[in-house]
Amino acid sequence: MVRQPAHAEAHPGASASLRREALDAFPSFGGFLPDVIAAEAPSGSWLEAALVAGFVPYPDTLPLLLKACHMDLLDQLSEFQEGGVWGNVIGWAESFAEAYREYAQLLETFASELDNIAIAVNSDSED
Repeated sequence: MVRQPAHAEAHPGASASLRREALDAFPSFGGFLPDVIAAEAPSGSWLEAALVAGFVPYPDTLPLLLKACHMDLLDQLSEFQEGGVWGNVIGWAESFAEAYREYAQLLETFASELDNIAIAVNSDSED
């Protein structure tokens, strides 16, 4: 299940900036979802195309997505190990471990931002 982003409700300025940046980098941003998917279907990159077009999964589905991606990675690493492709095992494992750490830092930044919003709203409501 995907939905069109609703950034404008929380941060109008950030939303406009995000949209400008996205449109510059990805001309399909804001496109009609069936058209975006149809254009990328032959390459198999329809999910990525939908994300680039601005359609995002519901937050509750992100852990499932991450688990699926990780299981796929583990399967690929297992195939490399069985084939004796040790360089790929090491390279992929190290690069994905680093990417996971970067994701964790990004999520901590987001959590801090949300904590600050809750604190600000709470202090405003007490006045």
